[in-house]
Amino acid sequence: MSLSINLLPEISTTILYNFNPSQMSGKEVRECGRGVLGLLFFDKQIKDIALSRLAELKKINEMINKYCIYNDQYDEAIKRSIDVGGPPQLLDALLTETNFHYVSRSIETFSIDTENDIRTIVKLMPLSINCTIGQYSMLESIYPIFAACINPKISASTIEFLLKSKANQELQDEELLLIEENVSNERYEIIVNLLSKKT
Repeated sequence: MSLSINLLPEISTTILYNFNPSQMSGKEVRECGRGVLGLLFFDKQIKDIALSRLAELKKINEMINKYCIYNDQYDEAIKRSIDVGGPPQLLDALLTETNFHYVSRSIETFSIDTENDIRTIVKLMPLSINCTIGQYSMLESIYPIFAACINPKISASTIEFLLKSKANQELQDEELLLIEENVSNERYEIIVNLLSKKT
């Protein structure tokens, strides 16, 4: 990749310091990665930062490709300037192995990798916690915190982690009713306790 030496300060500032891949489509993440690669050849002082950003972009790209069921919908929303809160990877991961056949998800089987991916996505794509792309039952859109609560595969510690990570959407009465109807009494009590701690 050839970059004009005159553009280096502007490009390096944008890519290295104003770095926010959680607002990028998959294509933009890959383009940013190519830009970071180009910076490796210009200045040894920024090489470590560029390598760190490149590692983050690779991991983000991996999550975008792994949790991909809503990618087209998200890219279309970006193109049309429709606010969907953030990228859909967290929501997709939280819906893994839900027992509701009408809920879309990329991966069918929940594993320890899914649990790790959830934490990675929140760390590298923090806006994903606000995504509203998915649909469930009578709800027009759903937040990741609802998906986490209604999916029995998601542990209480993960729900608590999401709440501590600014998953501050208030669950509406109809969402709480759906959770109560679809999870065990024990899980519902745990969820209510976690939600009450947050307030």
